[in-house]
Amino acid sequence: MRVSESVQVDNYTFPSVLRACANLLANEKGREVHGMVIRIRYDWDKFVRSSLLNFYTVFGEINDAQRVFDESEIKDVVLRNTIIMGYARAGRYLEAFEIFEEMIGLRGIRPNEGAILGLILACLVSKEIKLGKEIHGHVVKEMGFTIYVKLGAALIDFYAKYGQLDDARKLFEGMPERNIVVWNSMISGYLTKRISTPGN
Repeated sequence: MRVSESVQVDNYTFPSVLRACANLLANEKGREVHGMVIRIRYDWDKFVRSSLLNFYTVFGEINDAQRVFDESEIKDVVLRNTIIMGYARAGRYLEAFEIFEEMIGLRGIRPNEGAILGLILACLVSKEIKLGKEIHGHVVKEMGFTIYVKLGAALIDFYAKYGQLDDARKLFEGMPERNIVVWNSMISGYLTKRISTPGN
């Protein structure tokens, strides 16, 4: 990939291009962009680094994502949330949990909804019911998280799949907003419970 001398690129150009490469699943082109970033010395920029990290996690190339993360002088909330989601997507749950635990110990840095979703998915797949409950409790009690529809549906699905319908219902009733996905998660939980109960 070549850039004309008349074309001006900056720390806003590269994130847009990398996002397009990720959306189009253009892995090779994205790697060429990464090479260009290094050559013209834009790899210091936090927006560019975040975009590179997200690009590699989309393709499941978590080792490359980790390398970008490790080489970042400033590991801000965006980078940490992105790497958590990347590990969760890649099925490397222990690493996701480790970064989460490290993150909640840092002042001024907190996981966002996307990172929590990744962790709940990790708990669901790895059958870590206790850990899932602890994460839910922590983000609500310690971090003051409001559970909106996307995260709420994921948590209800998590509780319902493991037969924790009382917890699912309590969360459901306490949500400030419920959409069709949230309702379906709750209904599905009750149906699963009914089907799995002998005599029904």
